[in-house]
Amino acid sequence: AVLNVFFGKADACVVGSNTFTTMTELNPQLGNTLKIIKKSPPFLNRISCLNTALEKKLRDLMMTTAVNLPSNPKGKQFLTLFNGDKVIRFKEEYIKSLNGLVNTNKKLILINKIKQ
Repeated sequence: AVLNVFFGKADACVVGSNTFTTMTELNPQLGNTLKIIKKSPPFLNRISCLNTALEKKLRDLMMTTAVNLPSNPKGKQFLTLFNGDKVIRFKEEYIKSLNGLVNTNKKLILINKIKQ
């Protein structure tokens, strides 16, 4: 998404701050050329799901292992590879921040269309 904006294929994009930081570290020209126009409250940008058909003991083991990734060196490397820093159990309230971001984006699109 960031590169689409950089190359003029999109006017703007929404990305996590970690993603933008990584992109600008890899290509400093991005940071010099692109401008953050608005920062949102933190939002959920990844979700992993486990099949309920899996045996409960296996699901619990997988979740416990995932949540504890930051506490061991290989786990930290794995999280870094995917630009993450922790794994937490999902709560319904986490989706609210994403809904708010989407609703704000819809309003911005409407305002942009009216101005054109």
